[in-house]
Amino acid sequence: MFDIEHTEQGARCNTAASQMNKADSDRIHELCSLIAVEQDRQKFLQLCEELNRILPVKRERLQNNKLRDEMSD
Repeated sequence: MFDIEHTEQGARCNTAASQMNKADSDRIHELCSLIAVEQDRQKFLQLCEELNRILPVKRERLQNNKLRDEMSD
């Protein structure tokens, strides 16, 4: 089961410790672009907090892929 969080834009991000999907990856890129230009401090912090919730999912996916590759060698 996934822990789903809804963003203000209506996008859904999988914040559970599981494999990321394309929507999550796209959202990371979108958040980075928004953070880079955001002028409002509150909105900037909200975007950063959302990114900080999504990144551990990506990190875990990369670690799992690395372990799987090492085990198949």
